[in-house]
Amino acid sequence: MNSQGTWRQLLSLGGASLLGIGAAGGLPIQARAQDPQDLPRPVITSVSSIVPKGTQTIVIRGIGFGHAEPFNGKSSYFRLTDVTQRNWMAGWASFSTAAIPVIVSKWTETEMVIEGFQDYGWDGGGVKHAFEVGDVVKIEVANPKGPRLPGPNPDEHSESVGVFSVRVSAAATTAPTPAPGADGDTGVDTRVDAASCAGCMVSLSLAPSVVASGRTVMVYGVVQDESGSPASRAEVELTATVAGAAVPPTTITAHTDGTFGVPFKAPRSASVVTFRARLAGAPRSASVTATLKVAPN
Repeated sequence: MNSQGTWRQLLSLGGASLLGIGAAGGLPIQARAQDPQDLPRPVITSVSSIVPKGTQTIVIRGIGFGHAEPFNGKSSYFRLTDVTQRNWMAGWASFSTAAIPVIVSKWTETEMVIEGFQDYGWDGGGVKHAFEVGDVVKIEVANPKGPRLPGPNPDEHSESVGVFSVRVSAAATTAPTPAPGADGDTGVDTRVDAASCAGCMVSLSLAPSVVASGRTVMVYGVVQDESGSPASRAEVELTATVAGAAVPPTTITAHTDGTFGVPFKAPRSASVVTFRARLAGAPRSASVTATLKVAPN
């Protein structure tokens, strides 16, 4: 098994590379400065329940969110839209669209926490800014080091934005447990070993699946047990094959919600990259693959 420390260095093969992952496991770090246009696309993997209240805690988990200081107001890199209630918005800083302020207590690479909304309800002009049970709410996040959110028009959607939709529920459920070691979070160490996770399943995805040569994509996935529940902190072995040559494998520790991810820098020429993931320490476990198409620049 390769040590986590080995993967803190940039590993290259013909211009392709898996960027280092932090000691917390599965947490991507930047091994070098990147062009803002070259940042991996944010991926939202889960959102805790949203209820019809102005004061509530909403936890957004994923990969590639970047970092921002807590704030009470609006941002050019976050937008919450109630698609059902005439597309009223919260949190988005725009001169052309009115949006109510949000209270953001945490914004890290893997987690955002919203504590509520200012001006929630009906305003003096009879405009509604409130959730109802069953409403569809769309959440969009962009990395503050990259391009700002585009307009809400679907034709303006950008590959630098993570998107997740959820329905408003009548009652709140327990928020996800923080990932151990991520930005000071302690979490709970319930590591799953290969023996106790013999029936676990690994899924693998890419964001995006087609990329220009030399750009960076996010390779991410989820580990679940036989019942479909997250396999907390399971270890996954990830390999990549570029034009028939294999990048040495790395072992990634999934978060407490079963998710994992690592950035990958595409080769400088057009090619096809095949990623393969399986449960680490279990050579007979089923593996899954995902294919990245690298187009000429």
